[in-house]
Amino acid sequence: MERGTSKSGKLSGRSQISSVMRSVRYFQATSDTDREKIYRLRYDAYLAEGAIGEAPSRMFSDRHDEDVNAFVLGIEIDDALVASIRLHITTPECRVGPAMDVFGAELTPLLDKGESFVDPTRFVVDHSVRKMTTLLPFAGLRLGSMLADHFDATYMLATVRPEHVPFYDRICLLHPRTPARHYPGLKKPIALCYNDMQTLRRELHPKFPVFQSTAGERAELYGPSTSLVDRARWAGSANDNAARRFSWQQATGQTAGMTA
Repeated sequence: MERGTSKSGKLSGRSQISSVMRSVRYFQATSDTDREKIYRLRYDAYLAEGAIGEAPSRMFSDRHDEDVNAFVLGIEIDDALVASIRLHITTPECRVGPAMDVFGAELTPLLDKGESFVDPTRFVVDHSVRKMTTLLPFAGLRLGSMLADHFDATYMLATVRPEHVPFYDRICLLHPRTPARHYPGLKKPIALCYNDMQTLRRELHPKFPVFQSTAGERAELYGPSTSLVDRARWAGSANDNAARRFSWQQATGQTAGMTA
């Protein structure tokens, strides 16, 4: 029996994820053209789910897209934009991000203790691609894990709709911490889930090796890395990196255990 297959000959869950991930390319959207494509994808996805109302621009963005600590990222397959996610790296020195607007009372004590966190939002998948595979969420989750490793974040957040909480709780080990609340700009409420990165690296990453990444891969996507000591100096130059596209497949030969 080939490695990664079940007795029935079908690919295991981990192998299916790895197979999808090999076709994925990531890029940081810094140009107006890339941003517009992502905002249109967001609009179509949220409108189809009934999360927003119609808008003449047929684009969906908000003020947090321009935050100095934000990364707006695109996910491509065969050079076509199929998904997008926005990530914030929130630290005691830079207390900015969507989760802070809604869950500040719960998150401020973490920052006061010197903790930091990755705040993923605006994750959307093209509906035509969603019909073909349900595994693209792992591509978005991997980007958050990469950012946490790159900037030494100590927690990973997920602000998600109530119907998605069980997936994040059971599969991603991001446990619910609050009831659902109104989220600005969306019609549907959002709950806060999170866990510490040490627990995720110890318990989640061995189950899903695709969350692992190399320092070179992270630098190619996010720019120069910083340590906890340097993070206060990082905020001013976070978005100065030129947009780059980078394939997950480029790193698979360098990272042990990334393929299931």
